[in-house]
This record gives sequence, structure tokens and C-alpha cells, in this order.
Amino acid sequence: SMGSLAFGCEPHPAALFLLLHGRFEMKVVINKCYGGFGLSQEALRWLVEQRGWTLDEVKTSEEWNKSKAQIVDTSGLGRERLWGPLTLCRVGEGELACRTNPDIVAVVETLGEKADGDYSSLKVVEVPDGIEIEIKEYDGQEWVAETHETWG
Repeated sequence: SMGSLAFGCEPHPAALFLLLHGRFEMKVVINKCYGGFGLSQEALRWLVEQRGWTLDEVKTSEEWNKSKAQIVDTSGLGRERLWGPLTLCRVGEGELACRTNPDIVAVVETLGEKADGDYSSLKVVEVPDGIEIEIKEYDGQEWVAETHETWG
């Protein structure tokens, strides 16, 4: 019908197939401002309280270095701060596993802006499952791109 052509509202058959067969989207957390990925103190606390992430209270920098916990509390070092697995989430360091982690996605979806670190504006984007993706960034602003095949 003319109507659907004019407005382009007909869903693509493949899209319907995806909806019906549940091959859904993968969620990825990216940073949308100048700066870089970071989680707020509230977000780190949420991960401990709501998702059972391990927390270590350290008294010395040696303890900190040895800690295997996911989140470290440095109040004992005179710096009242929680530190999370942020290096894992930085672009170029195997960050995809971190950025697609259901807990990381959940904390951003649940807390919204309150999950943002000091230099972050975090956003959850959905990408089709089953394609190879990478996170690209320019000056800290990020986007998700499909990994293109290369030969040679």
C-alpha cells in the first residue's frame, strides 16, 4: 500500500524473524562524553550489595596490590574511595567482556546518571547478537562498530 511506502513503517521481515525467534540484542555500555569510562561510588556499592561483587578493605598499598577482590575499599589508606575493575573496561584492554557484563549493564540501566563516574556519561546501546563488534573512541567519546574482516 502507498501508506507504508510513504512512511517506511513496514517492519523488515528479518526484524520480525528476530523478534519471533528471540535472537535478540547484546547490550554494551559505552561512554558518550569527553573523558572515559568510569563508574560512580554509588555504582560500585550497588555491584557489591545487589550483585555480590567481592569487596576488600585494604590498609596498605601492598594489600591493595595483592587483593583479588573485584572492588577495593581504600578508606584504611586515608583515601575514602572504592575502586572497581575500571582498567578492564578501558578501550583496548579486552574491554568487551567488561562492557557487556550483565552486572555492568544492569547498574547503568538501574542507576542511570547516578552510575556515571566523574568524567563519564554512560549509555547502554543494543547491537544485534552474533556479529563481531568493537568499541571505538575519539577523545573518550565512544561508539560501537562492527569488526570488518581483513585479509593478509
